[in-house]
Amino acid sequence: MKSITRSVIPTIATAFIPVLSACDRFPEADSPSAGGVEHSTELERGPYIYRHYCRACHGEAGDGKGPAAFALDPPPRDFTLAKFKFAAVESGELPNDSDLARVIRKGLSGTAMFPIKISDRDLAAVIRYLKTFSEDWTDFEPGEAIVAEPDPWPGRVDEAIDRGKKVYHGLAQCHSCHPAYLSRREIAEIHLEMRGQPPSSFPDDLYETKLTDTAYGYRAVSPDLIDGTMRFGSKARDFYLVIAAGIGGTGMPAMHGALESGDIWALAHYVHWLRAYRSSASSDRAPRRTWSTTASSLES
Repeated sequence: MKSITRSVIPTIATAFIPVLSACDRFPEADSPSAGGVEHSTELERGPYIYRHYCRACHGEAGDGKGPAAFALDPPPRDFTLAKFKFAAVESGELPNDSDLARVIRKGLSGTAMFPIKISDRDLAAVIRYLKTFSEDWTDFEPGEAIVAEPDPWPGRVDEAIDRGKKVYHGLAQCHSCHPAYLSRREIAEIHLEMRGQPPSSFPDDLYETKLTDTAYGYRAVSPDLIDGTMRFGSKARDFYLVIAAGIGGTGMPAMHGALESGDIWALAHYVHWLRAYRSSASSDRAPRRTWSTTASSLES
């Protein structure tokens, strides 16, 4: 989170009062007495819930400029853009209600978007209200849902990891944005195997995270897959969906249709393995990250 001086802490606390009070006023979704919040008409339900759960960060107008937004990094989503990062649809498409529901109920790790306990009725109402902030919801249909195909690697996870390593550094070129996790020589050998020729050169930032442009008005760092924050899930299936769909409004493209499903699964298993080994530098299979970031020789 951005550096916050002592003088602005009272302001931040005041900004979050609506959110904190909402947690106390709303009944749990599974409570026997949970009938939702009373409203004079059903149409008032969505705006009412939005003001209590969402306004402090996302703003009264849904533009991401709520009273707490100035202190948040990453900044809250601007709903007027109708662009959403995490959805099981191809990057750039409007999400389905199930995608929005998943983010609302599960939150996004490493951000101020915390999980919200909310009844089905109130959830549906606030999702309907979110769609009033952009005309895109009336002009376009949500994207076709991307469903994870059956994992072809059961009982062969080691093979999947080895294949994913090649897809990452050779076929999909993931290290163009994320760090590389192999030596230059190993990457060159993978290029030769999968592309017919080795790379002509390597960038100086081969083993570093990179800043990339987004459609949200700020630049974002592509995460280090070993110890960076992963916003949306921690299982291989979660990674499959993110890789297949891409991340809307960012440089993370949709791999659905560009890679075979088996290779997407292999890549997902490789990412899952990287996460599992983030604290196991002693393992002989753990990814090595000690090569020089400036040497140009393939001997590194």
